[in-house]
Amino acid sequence: MRRPLAFRSAPPVTVWWEAIPRRDILAEAQRALPNETGGVLLGWSTDSDIVITHAVGPGARAEHQPTRFLPDRDWQADEIARLYEESGRTIEYLGDWHTHPGGDPYPSALDSAALRRIALDEAARCPRPIMGILGNIGEGPFSAVFHVYYGRSLCKPSIRAARMRLI
Repeated sequence: MRRPLAFRSAPPVTVWWEAIPRRDILAEAQRALPNETGGVLLGWSTDSDIVITHAVGPGARAEHQPTRFLPDRDWQADEIARLYEESGRTIEYLGDWHTHPGGDPYPSALDSAALRRIALDEAARCPRPIMGILGNIGEGPFSAVFHVYYGRSLCKPSIRAARMRLI
């Protein structure tokens, strides 16, 4: 069973997950079973809070497999731009979400590397990205854990599970 990597000293962060994006993500997770799926998280953040107000799905041309998926990036980019404009340009890219069907909600080495790439990509404008992972072991319901990347160094990324509040 995978576990979060070691923590760096960082202030605690609470992830607030609004009902509509939560519903949309859980519906997509169920739809894609037994394959992995995912998407993008949008909202706003402060030093101590990350608020997920929108979730973008994988897109119609996404490729789904049991242990990975490739999103329809063009569709996602268009959807992100649409939501950004509709919000009055107030939401921001927070990170990504994906499922681990039949697995636990902890990051793999590929997930950790993806978070590091996002943090270091100046175009993403997201130095503290989050990754929401939904896992369901066996036939059980999905459980979600949000992981936050801290640090912009070239060393092994430090990820921590964030407190989560449903709103």
